[in-house]
Amino acid sequence: RSRKNDGVLDLIIEMMSSLPWWVSLALGGVLYAVFGHLRTNANLMVQPIYYAGQIALPLACCIGAVVSVVRRKKRSQLFDQVASSPGQDSLQQMSWREFEMLVGEAFRLQGYSVEENGGGGPDGGIDLVLWKDGRKHIAQCKRWKTYRVGPEIVREQYGIMMSIAADGAIIVTSGHFTEAARKFANNLLIRLIDGPELRRMIAQRSEERR
Repeated sequence: RSRKNDGVLDLIIEMMSSLPWWVSLALGGVLYAVFGHLRTNANLMVQPIYYAGQIALPLACCIGAVVSVVRRKKRSQLFDQVASSPGQDSLQQMSWREFEMLVGEAFRLQGYSVEENGGGGPDGGIDLVLWKDGRKHIAQCKRWKTYRVGPEIVREQYGIMMSIAADGAIIVTSGHFTEAARKFANNLLIRLIDGPELRRMIAQRSEERR
């Protein structure tokens, strides 16, 4: 997700960090070769520009690869933490960003391709974009200790889903949904996942990984 104060290299690093680390490194190698070729065949005035690109862009790809590895390890640690401590506190003690990463990992282990919109700033009601079998689902994550998710959140997510023509929407909370929220989501392409169900999902996937 682009943010106003991000520079070009920041955006490239963020984009690369969302890819598998080996893909980022491969792209870095390709960019190094491409800009090296352009620099060799350019006139003296343009060569410094291509030289800067040959150094900066592959470096950004390498940094993105490192960030990808770190995030992947963090997701795995969060997943194992909840799987080994299935109580409610294991979710409530997380930050909102950690909760979002955990939810993304849970869906990733179900075969979804996951795009994370985390990292600060407005997300337009979309924390994760989930792809599976060519179908696009949007997800919103709510890590609240006491607040129960009401119908207004479900209504908002439904509106976003319709506006971008997504195939479905998912709302995940560490707590619970009100009865009114569940009634509103009934018969709509919206899946509601509360804290207990999320912990069951994680426990099931943890068993399958063993």
